[in-house]
Amino acid sequence: MTILFFILILIVLILVHEFGHFIIAKAFGIKVHEFGIFFPPRLFAKKFGETEYSFNLLPFGGFVKIFGENYDEGKDDPRSFVNKPRWQQAAVLVAGIAFNLLFAWLALTVGYMAGLPTATEHKGFGYVQGAAPTVVVVLPSSPAQKAGLIEGDRVEKIETAHEALDARTLNTSRQAEVVPARTPGPQFYPVSAIDYCTGYLMAFGAMVALARRAREGGSWLVRISLAQTGRWLVGRGEVPERDLTDIPTEFTAAEIERWSMTSDTPAGRLHHLAPVVRLSETPPRWARPSVPLGYHAPAWPARSA
Repeated sequence: MTILFFILILIVLILVHEFGHFIIAKAFGIKVHEFGIFFPPRLFAKKFGETEYSFNLLPFGGFVKIFGENYDEGKDDPRSFVNKPRWQQAAVLVAGIAFNLLFAWLALTVGYMAGLPTATEHKGFGYVQGAAPTVVVVLPSSPAQKAGLIEGDRVEKIETAHEALDARTLNTSRQAEVVPARTPGPQFYPVSAIDYCTGYLMAFGAMVALARRAREGGSWLVRISLAQTGRWLVGRGEVPERDLTDIPTEFTAAEIERWSMTSDTPAGRLHHLAPVVRLSETPPRWARPSVPLGYHAPAWPARSA
């Protein structure tokens, strides 16, 4: 199939290339004997005006016969290629490559406008919308092929014997078991605390590993996850409401500003909450723009009875 697509693309590129020579030669009044699709032997032809348009047997591109391409042809004819100004001759010769470039630009433009599949790491103009895990290649005799997956399939959910993972929200069907709550649906989990604690624990673990490497040699593996940190934090329990009487319901703008900082990101300058503790002089850095609120539709797993 790959070879077939390669041949089809090559045929189109050659035809576009020859059409470029043909149309520019016509524009400058140069006589064109024949424009052929594919290569002889000829199947049929039709003449319109002074040009014959042929359809041939061998599907390997096409050709154009321009009057005066040979130096000794049509020396006395003003419509011969050889008698045209040098800049017109150059334009006819360059037209093939120019039309290939124009065709590639048009094809990509139409493709992107229609929704051409694009990697989420796309770094060109524009931005990716509606990102979803999509099957791009299925290897022959692979488990994916045996399961019936084909190119272009979109992954909506991954299920195993124990749990299911929603590909859009990364919520698992066992989320309520991993991080239990009193009621189903959205919970006010300490997300910022989970994020900060995990980062600090990972940095601390890395420093411990480096110290052990300096003392004992070898390599040391440090493992930690957001889920582990979250489960530990939730396991610490909640502060009783009677002890929260002096906690303000809303923070003032001055307090939030005091806790905030501004960073340069690929999407521009971002004003955000600063880290509570700085373990190094290296400032925070974003490799990708922040995802706006509401970008992903919320999905909450049903609680088991």
